[in-house]
Amino acid sequence: MAHAARELDPLSTAAFDATDTDRLQQFFQELPGPVDHVMVTAGGPSYVPLADLDLDAAGREIAQRIATTLGVAVHSRDKVPAGGTLLFMGGTGGRRPAAGKAAVSPSPRRCPPSSPTWRSNWPRSA
Repeated sequence: MAHAARELDPLSTAAFDATDTDRLQQFFQELPGPVDHVMVTAGGPSYVPLADLDLDAAGREIAQRIATTLGVAVHSRDKVPAGGTLLFMGGTGGRRPAAGKAAVSPSPRRCPPSSPTWRSNWPRSA
């Protein structure tokens, strides 16, 4: 992140455990003003032999990733103006699962925060 920050010269960067919902909320509350872009690179795939895949653990991992994505969306709604960007990076690190292995990584989808649906369904905080 330090290398990217030197190239992009942002006002600030932050690295923390995005699955910590209190810390996530605190991050957005402490921003001094609106931000145009939020990029989240939290999480990564889990590679396990398919025969050893724990379906309950895989379900919890997927649920946590979805909850983190929703947490960013909820807590950023007062900080990212219309036309801003929430960018969720995901993937498998450029690797393909080997034969007999499974990668647990939900596929990210585009959902612009400036869309009418986004703005009408998420009321602003008082």
